[in-house]
Amino acid sequence: MGSDDQPRSSPGSGFPVSKELSQAMLDSMPVNVIFKDLGGRILYANQRFCRQSGRRPGELIGKTDFDLFPQEMAEKYRRDDADVLGRGAVMHDVERHMTADGETSYVEVFKAPVRDKKGSNLGVQVLFWDVTERKLADDAYENERSQLKSLASRLPEVILRLDRAEQDTEVSASITSLRELILQTSAALQALTDDDRRQDHDS
Repeated sequence: MGSDDQPRSSPGSGFPVSKELSQAMLDSMPVNVIFKDLGGRILYANQRFCRQSGRRPGELIGKTDFDLFPQEMAEKYRRDDADVLGRGAVMHDVERHMTADGETSYVEVFKAPVRDKKGSNLGVQVLFWDVTERKLADDAYENERSQLKSLASRLPEVILRLDRAEQDTEVSASITSLRELILQTSAALQALTDDDRRQDHDS
């Protein structure tokens, strides 16, 4: 009988797949990968997670979330694990973390149940990576859009005040130029708002 370490072919491909190859593929992935058993104990962690945690692979085996993370985070992770196993479905989330230096970071997470051939749960596979830069850029974009929409809603009031100010002949020429600029801006903002509404409707 062959050992688990012996090469075996994937169905239909004839390409040898071994435990070493599988681990090499996981270690080369640009994301953190861990596998936890039903008790929440780590049975596998790829090289990226080891480097991020500052521990060797052997030091992580058997550890739980409570050994690696603050109490509040560990409790959330265990609730998520239980939910994934209970529903038998993939979980996707972007989590907000606070670093030891007090800075905010964001991590995108996928969790999925791992089952044997009979369909019984064996544990949970977790993939996650840092998305702080992307999340902050998205938040900045949404904030800018919100400010533009707010400005667009106030433009009629601004134009009315300009109408009254135009009665002063000394500022009339400047007001006229400003009015044209505002009207152009208003049209652009309205187009942006209409586009957002179409996107919201389509989604």
